[in-house]
Amino acid sequence: MEARRVSLISKAALGADFSGDLLLILGLLSVLIAMPFILIQWNLKRLLAYSSIEHVGIMAVGIGIGGEAGVLGALLHMTYHSLAKPVAFFSAGTLAQLHSSSDFKRMQGGTFNRAPVASALFVIAALMITGSPPFGLFFSEMTILRAGFLGSHATATSIFLAALVVLFCGFAFQVGRLVLGPPRHQADRRVPVPERFDLGMGAAILAAILAIVSAFYLPGPLVALIRAATQVVWGGA
Repeated sequence: MEARRVSLISKAALGADFSGDLLLILGLLSVLIAMPFILIQWNLKRLLAYSSIEHVGIMAVGIGIGGEAGVLGALLHMTYHSLAKPVAFFSAGTLAQLHSSSDFKRMQGGTFNRAPVASALFVIAALMITGSPPFGLFFSEMTILRAGFLGSHATATSIFLAALVVLFCGFAFQVGRLVLGPPRHQADRRVPVPERFDLGMGAAILAAILAIVSAFYLPGPLVALIRAATQVVWGGA
């Protein structure tokens, strides 16, 4: 949302090239700054926070690359991210609540054995927000990358692609060691609360279903709204 406002105002005041280059630089910085914090993260909530910084950067990169395809990719990314991230927040919040901590050391590994439903939902959320196929963020990122390589920003797009690969590996490592890591030590007396189906779990499952369905189908009015917004931001209308 903020990236679109900056783009519209700066394009009108300073020209399309200035606004595009500025957003591209800021977007790349956001992605690159988030990268080391995701790689060395020790806290589940902070992991998702830096992931959000990364995705805001991806949207800014799409608008900065410019062209109808780049802007469309950015707005699609915003749409799919808004559907996928609640699944991550709900499932991560459940895991943190069951373990009375969001610190990886206190939660320890092997959460899938203790909380299979919340862990499975978190894995699904991780696949979605890292841009894994066939989920929606994969297509939005591919749209942005295609616009970048076919346009005049091949070098910046190459850096962007490399950062996405590193971020995917880093996020997968963090999720893997939490969900599938070694089990809790028997001497640890902090016993997690048993998983149970409640309103929060139901909301997480419903959000996951909605996010998965969105990868294969978006309502016609929503698609029309995204395309209309693309024309406004791109300046084609």
